[in-house]
Amino acid sequence: YGNTRDLCLGLDVVLTDGTYHLTKTVRLGVPDSGRNGHEVTYRAADGAHPVLSGGERVTGWQRVKGSKNWYVDIAKDFDTRQLYVNGKRMQLARGVTGRMVQTDTGMISTDPAVSSWKNPSNVHAVFRGGNGPWTQTQCRIASIDALVVTMAQPCWDNLDVAAAGVQEVSWFTSPMGGFGGLGIWKTPTYFENLYSALSPGHWPIDHVTHQLFYVPRKGENLHTATVIAPALQTLLAIDGTPKHPVHDVTVQGLTFSYGTWTATDNNDGFAQMQADWYLT
Repeated sequence: YGNTRDLCLGLDVVLTDGTYHLTKTVRLGVPDSGRNGHEVTYRAADGAHPVLSGGERVTGWQRVKGSKNWYVDIAKDFDTRQLYVNGKRMQLARGVTGRMVQTDTGMISTDPAVSSWKNPSNVHAVFRGGNGPWTQTQCRIASIDALVVTMAQPCWDNLDVAAAGVQEVSWFTSPMGGFGGLGIWKTPTYFENLYSALSPGHWPIDHVTHQLFYVPRKGENLHTATVIAPALQTLLAIDGTPKHPVHDVTVQGLTFSYGTWTATDNNDGFAQMQADWYLT
């Protein structure tokens, strides 16, 4: 910047080729705004393709004794919903079970296998089309006692509205503007982040033991593979207010990679209505 009383030149922040590993969100506030009608531009150098990455390299893999499963210890506060191995996104381990009958606090299973699930508070029940064909509602399990599955609150209660799955009724009875709730006849499409469903190319994360597990695909070597877990939910934040906005800032030619979204892992889950609006 020049003398702000008389002249303010524009400012270019130029990034060269390479991957810039972010350990925290890049935040631009009101003081980062352009001044006197000039812009501040964050851009790629000519011909360059810089990447701002919110991912962490996952190393230190160890094999679970007597098993095809591998694991790595993670920090207590670490969470992610995605894992990439050699550039390919891997699927969270998921499995199906027998019929589930809904109760006020959760479900009762017809499959005795649920009683043996390891650390069930890691597991999510996913209902595809649960509140309409456009939705993919999911709630975390709180606990399992024999065949009785207790779901996390308030997620489960947020799915139980007066319309009981009938959208036309909900237009009149529901405060959510047509959200019909989870019909009492609905059963989970599958359970996600399920350790017992581990298979090649799949993974779960255990927030009780603070470990991440994976089963390599044929030909994969975890000692040499590049394994990336997105760690940041926001890579770039523009922090202004209507009264004091950030202005005259341009971001151009930058690639943002490996962001994640972990809100579904808390007790609110993803009580989805439509257009990705959900109840908390």
